[in-house]
Amino acid sequence: APSVKKSRRLAKQKLGPSYTDSSVVFRSSSSLQKRKFASINDAVKKSSSDALQASEDLKKLKRAENLARKIASHQPSDSSKTLYVGLDCEMVGVGSSGSKSVLARVSLTDYDGETLLDTHVKVSEKVTDFRTHVSGIRPSDIKNKSRISAVTLRRAQEMVIEVIEGKVVVGHGLSNDFKCLMIDHPKYMIRDTAKFRPYMRKAGTGKYKPRKLRDLVKDFLGEVGFQEGKHDSCEDAHAAMKLYRLKRGEWEREMEEKAKKSKKRVSK
Repeated sequence: APSVKKSRRLAKQKLGPSYTDSSVVFRSSSSLQKRKFASINDAVKKSSSDALQASEDLKKLKRAENLARKIASHQPSDSSKTLYVGLDCEMVGVGSSGSKSVLARVSLTDYDGETLLDTHVKVSEKVTDFRTHVSGIRPSDIKNKSRISAVTLRRAQEMVIEVIEGKVVVGHGLSNDFKCLMIDHPKYMIRDTAKFRPYMRKAGTGKYKPRKLRDLVKDFLGEVGFQEGKHDSCEDAHAAMKLYRLKRGEWEREMEEKAKKSKKRVSK
């Protein structure tokens, strides 16, 4: 008997109570079962979440495909021209080096280049570089005590969103514009001339790089003297729109093909 007790005591020391105590074994097994069921439930939830996300992605891609097909197959009528908005922003520099860009002017134009919105934006931070030689922005345009036409960033955001909601936004380097506006827009509703392959240059590495808007206007539109002095955001927005119109059919067919390929990947 003593030798049996001693053997059990040694087993407990080596293997732990779960191997010698039936009640502990039962509780330990129950705990394992609960953890197993919990991980199964987590997996089911994740699977459901992934399925919902895939479904949403497919819907977005379907809308992108339909939009591209519709645009590519029809010349815009006077009514459908309202689907397009040109966007461009001018920035000034803040921070010790003036390298951080903040919004100072925003302009929106329609399909034919008519101005829909053009306003300066007040800057609450200390401006360390007005970049006037490029941006055309003067201190009196954007300071808090500036002329009546300058608006707050919040108001500028509201005005822009009101115009571009549900529209195809055309511009050059739009990621920078949306960043300084601090707003988002559906990717499939964006046409950026800085990212359209026929308007890009092939670098030595084989990768495609954006070209300057000035060079695109000269090479594709034959306009000389564009952006030689200060930039004008209304003119820049209109120039990007003209470049889009020039390649519109090709651009939209490419968008349609991209949407189809993405749909296939998501649905797999």
